[in-house]
Amino acid sequence: MGGVPGREAKVRESLQSYKYISPPLSLLETVYLDAFWEQVCVLYPRWLAPNVITLVGFLFISAAFVATLCLDPTAEGRIPGWCLLLIAVCGFIYQTMDGTDGKQARRLRCGSAFGELFDHGCDALTSSMYAIFSAEILDVGVSSKVGAIFILNAQLAFYCSNLTLVHLQRQEIRWFDSQEMQALVQACGLVKALAPWVLTRSISLPLHGSLSAMVRGTLKSMSAAVGTSLTPRVVSVGPSSEQVVQIQVEVRVLCILIGLCAPIQHAISTSIRLFGHYWWYSASNKSRANGRGVSALVGHISSILSWYCAALATHTVCVAMSSSTVMVAWVVIAMLGFGDLMNRTLVERVANIPSPSLPELVTLPGPVGLVALASICLSPNLSTLGRPGGGGTSAVGVPGIAQTEAGLTPGVLYLGCLGAVLCTAVLYLHYVVATGNTICRALDVCWFSVPTCSTSTSTRSTTSARLRTRSPSSSNLKT
Repeated sequence: MGGVPGREAKVRESLQSYKYISPPLSLLETVYLDAFWEQVCVLYPRWLAPNVITLVGFLFISAAFVATLCLDPTAEGRIPGWCLLLIAVCGFIYQTMDGTDGKQARRLRCGSAFGELFDHGCDALTSSMYAIFSAEILDVGVSSKVGAIFILNAQLAFYCSNLTLVHLQRQEIRWFDSQEMQALVQACGLVKALAPWVLTRSISLPLHGSLSAMVRGTLKSMSAAVGTSLTPRVVSVGPSSEQVVQIQVEVRVLCILIGLCAPIQHAISTSIRLFGHYWWYSASNKSRANGRGVSALVGHISSILSWYCAALATHTVCVAMSSSTVMVAWVVIAMLGFGDLMNRTLVERVANIPSPSLPELVTLPGPVGLVALASICLSPNLSTLGRPGGGGTSAVGVPGIAQTEAGLTPGVLYLGCLGAVLCTAVLYLHYVVATGNTICRALDVCWFSVPTCSTSTSTRSTTSARLRTRSPSSSNLKT
């Protein structure tokens, strides 16, 4: 989230007119999560700031993420059972704290727009982490197209979900949304750790003859596109093409199909919904304030699609290196780059600080990191490091990484990737701290403390009166 000194007056004016409307609850939130979070919230001391709760939950899920990449850098399903349990436990802790921070803010009456930005900024990063967990649990790996699409699809779905918050002023939550996906990943982690045979178990699906042929043809085409076998096995066929055909599909394959198709469907339906909103309500089309209007919507969609294509193209270049170091660098840069893009979009809504136009996207942390990483991979001196014939095996066991005729060592590759990651991280954190400080000054709040009565101001009172806090994780408001 980044700010520019001297904009406090403009930011304060926008924050005073800021209004938050709580979205509906999803399936699991309605069934048990919301009530469970209410019980957990009363255990928190009143001096505990909501943003501290968010940060602690984020640190837990980050610990599982770091452990996963350290034990299996390419996320190909090689982590031990205890790490799978760690993913499930840390994911549950993150989900619980992410769902109770907003309740703590409502309990202390200290909800603010800054709390919403902080919460959604952390959620933007964890969406990529959960995609990595999914790739690990389903044995697809981030070096495959499926793994890359998993990550980018998760980012696409999260971004489009938040676009409803920007353009409709109310985030639309479906019955099967982020909470359900998080619970599904946690459950799959437990299942693989305790009963891995469940994921490889085949499920028989009765389909009409013509429909079966269409499904099998589609899955065969998808298999060729993503480089992973998704084709089901036919176990019985009737005497006629009009008869019911029994096909068998592994549970793991069904989960992969959900990860490949569901986010795309969500993004398309959300885009149609938003364009339809401006079509039917032409008056709102004239408003460009806080990132709204058709032109702003086109810009937002163009930005996320450009990011999707650029990240996927860079992934293709990185895969040619056959280096786990390069793939880890790509994962981290993709995660931070998307987090920065999401932050800027939300800041535009809350503080009316314009987000970069499409030509200006190349200056953002994500594109800068991707360009730096691609340059390393395409460098003539480094291009032979990770390709077949480029050398034996490195000390870390990465095929093809060895000293070349030019005298380069694997250390050069590691330093190059580290430099690209650090460059992205520094730019990302600079934006977060700068804008966070600007908004905190405008609201007269602190990052990780509960405001006292003596520090209350008319600005915070006016803004807090307009806020509507809610419990689910993706839309909590807090200081």
